[in-house]
Amino acid sequence: MNVNTDTLVSISEANQNFSKVARLVDTYGSAVILK
Repeated sequence: MNVNTDTLVSISEANQNFSKVARLVDTYGSAVILK
């Protein structure tokens, strides 16, 4: 499985900036949130 590094987001960034994560999902179809 290939992971697009553009879709990697830290969990703290996801908490602070959820709309960015939502835009990534719209653009790439998925996002990976790192603990």
